[in-house]
Amino acid sequence: MTPPLMYAYVRLALTITTPAREAVEDIEELALRYGGSVLGRVYYEKGSPVPVLLSLLAGIDKELDGEVFPLLRTSAADHRLDLQQLLDAPPPTPALWSLLDAIAAGGEAEVYVFVPSPEHFDGLGVPRQTVLQRIYEIAPRVNVLYLDRYVDAADHRPGRRLPGGSTPPHRKHGVLLERALNQVPAAPQIACSIANEKLSRAGLRELVGPVSAALTELVGDFIATRPGEANQMQLRIECRPGTDRLALEVWETRGRERGAVSATVAAIVEPVGGSVARWPSTAGGTITRCEFPLPGSDSHDPAVPSPLAEAARSLMSARRAV
Repeated sequence: MTPPLMYAYVRLALTITTPAREAVEDIEELALRYGGSVLGRVYYEKGSPVPVLLSLLAGIDKELDGEVFPLLRTSAADHRLDLQQLLDAPPPTPALWSLLDAIAAGGEAEVYVFVPSPEHFDGLGVPRQTVLQRIYEIAPRVNVLYLDRYVDAADHRPGRRLPGGSTPPHRKHGVLLERALNQVPAAPQIACSIANEKLSRAGLRELVGPVSAALTELVGDFIATRPGEANQMQLRIECRPGTDRLALEVWETRGRERGAVSATVAAIVEPVGGSVARWPSTAGGTITRCEFPLPGSDSHDPAVPSPLAEAARSLMSARRAV
């Protein structure tokens, strides 16, 4: 199996309170826990030189009794330059572009990008969501992990606290799982086992029950394809940044009737505030998508998933035993 590719991105202008060296050491420790390393693949963004130039000019202005800045404004006006626009111009981002090139060169390999905090994707001339969207476009199997949101249950080191003194659950955004499934009797168990592990590592243990129940039904239906009817399935679980929902999506090569999803799947997904839909894929075959509200979102009902999932499992087990 191809090992995952791991990178780190750090804006030096934001590493005043936490030195860049310390942040990268913590990132490397996190990367090791995910089975890799960022050594030699840390991209440092130096940022805009404007603050440094202004600091130098301020020192000279003080020495010359406040004559420099008025002269600077006059000179800018004479050259028809908007001085404020120049000062507010976004910084150059060569490190970001180098990172994107490296990610694109990874091909189909799974990619991890570690960042000290979401703010390191701000102030780059485009909104943070645009930067993230570009990353996801060039690498479908990319995972963006923010260091300040990461807390591992096994990490009990004294004094190990996140900004603000709190320890929010680790939530990994992006594609949590993408896998092709074979038509074998154990396919539902295999899919559920992998999904459960990915959800747990992403801090989404509350969704293990309903997601496993929906997977059991969808994959069970997949392996029940009539003999001689060729069918393939691709499984994908994702949690995109800026959303409050987890998406479980399966693609099958066989055609299915639009919207015809089993009542069992609907009974698992809808009572917890989720939704389910099915439609033809533009690449051929059929896509079925289940969406679950994330724990803590307005539409999430933590009292419903577990018993409902257990009931669904019991129903499916009894049905297949017949």
